[in-house]
Amino acid sequence: MRKTLGLATLVAAIVGVIAVVWWVSRQPTAPIEPDIGENGPGEIAEPAEDNGPVEVSGGEIVRRDEGGEVIWRATFGGTITVDEQERTLKHTDVLWELQRGGIKDLSIKAPVMEADYDSRMLTFSEGVDIQADDGQARFVVDEVRYEFDTEKLISDGQVAFMYGGFTLRGSRLVIDNRAQKVRVSDAALSFE
Repeated sequence: MRKTLGLATLVAAIVGVIAVVWWVSRQPTAPIEPDIGENGPGEIAEPAEDNGPVEVSGGEIVRRDEGGEVIWRATFGGTITVDEQERTLKHTDVLWELQRGGIKDLSIKAPVMEADYDSRMLTFSEGVDIQADDGQARFVVDEVRYEFDTEKLISDGQVAFMYGGFTLRGSRLVIDNRAQKVRVSDAALSFE
């Protein structure tokens, strides 16, 4: 029950911040005197440029276990979009770091991360770079998903694993952080 409450609290906090920013941006301001053009009152000045929709950017999300230990941390330099009805969050320009478990220094860089709290899954997409062991081991995939409950990273599709001068290519990647195992299916090894 605590995990569900923690995820619900996280979603509520993010939605709350976005709602407050949106509400404040929509509040009426003091009347603005019309801007008279250079040629006097007969000319209307060009309107100021519209800044577009409210955007939240440059944040961090941390997931902790019941004891308060950090499980993973995500920082994003891009935007965050919330879909309240679908109960999803979409982040851009993401660095996600798994800080608990067996695989040392596991991090993911991805242009897009989507969090679906009903399925309890994160999906990283649009070209994903996964690094472990202080950057010595590297996986490149188009898309990978992280399952909250199993703490596994799973990618179906083209996988490239690079370590030293070796490259292993396959069709499926499973990183089981709890068991400290990595599995690449249908693999072919090359030396580069």
